[in-house]
Amino acid sequence: MNELIKISETNETKTVSAFELYKTLQYNVKNFDRWKQKNIVENEHATYGVDWFNISENTEPDNDKNKANDVSLSIDFAKRLAILARTEAGEIARKYFVAVEKEATQNCKTELLCKMREIDTKISYQKAIKRNAAEQLKNLNELLIDTKAEIYKQLPKQTEQTALPTNKQTELEFDCTDTDTGESETDL
Repeated sequence: MNELIKISETNETKTVSAFELYKTLQYNVKNFDRWKQKNIVENEHATYGVDWFNISENTEPDNDKNKANDVSLSIDFAKRLAILARTEAGEIARKYFVAVEKEATQNCKTELLCKMREIDTKISYQKAIKRNAAEQLKNLNELLIDTKAEIYKQLPKQTEQTALPTNKQTELEFDCTDTDTGESETDL
């Protein structure tokens, strides 16, 4: 698609110069300010910040007074202005803007598909990590069960080898003499 009017971006919106559109519509450039005022600024169906934007602070210094008073138009609003022209040049501009919108929509769909594929890839990767972690956890659990079983098998063997002391071996003799009276427990 050949570029009929340069497309820029203003506030994340694809825009064109109102002055460039005006010239493309083959209007007399001396009447640009009046046309802009009537069709853009005072248009009750045009919303500032949505349909059109001031760009005079971004315009390079130029001897052209009209260019210094230029504004940016959204592609949709520029298309509506081209339809209102009711001229051959207006029809060409309208078709151009329709093609630009169609291309932007196609690009958006392509970007969306790419994002969806990227998300699917990430989800698949996360699922693989989860399956791997679950398999490792299962293996560790089985190892733990096997280790516990081995320990329990060895416990009775260890108990027989190191027999616990009997009561007689653990009895201690205590001196139960009362220190105040000097009498032993057996005397009492």
